[in-house]
Amino acid sequence: IRAHPAIRVHLQEVDAARQAALVANGDVDCAISRTPAVIPEGWEFIPLLRDRFAVIAGPHHPLALKRVLTMEDLLGATWLGMPVSVPARGVLDALFAESSTQPTLFNAITASPGMIWALLSQERLLALLPLSVVKQLRDARLLVELPIAQKIPFDEIGLLMPRESRGE
Repeated sequence: IRAHPAIRVHLQEVDAARQAALVANGDVDCAISRTPAVIPEGWEFIPLLRDRFAVIAGPHHPLALKRVLTMEDLLGATWLGMPVSVPARGVLDALFAESSTQPTLFNAITASPGMIWALLSQERLLALLPLSVVKQLRDARLLVELPIAQKIPFDEIGLLMPRESRGE
């Protein structure tokens, strides 16, 4: 933006369905997104950042001091629930699918980054979140990433753009 001050950038944060509509209607010049399931005709996806899921907690959570977490630790914790439409929800369900018991879910469900941070900071909760979403808070030590044995990959983040200039 500083290198090209005459160019105006209008940033919109939208869900995947709204983003697909904006792209399909030609209402955006480009989009930053996860790897799309289907790339629209005439568009291309350029991967920019690998991502993965991380188990996240507030810095004062008792498990924040452990060097390695066991499945019993994870099952014994209370988890912040995510809406079923959020990929993390399916990954969390799969993580515990083979267990005879299920973890306790907190009585609030949210996908709002601000609310997630507030709840993790104030309650003894764990959350499974894309690292890209919480990296700045983790790096500032406002949240902590808990050590789990396996890395859980997630779709790459990249640029979705038309193959050819729209000539505007």
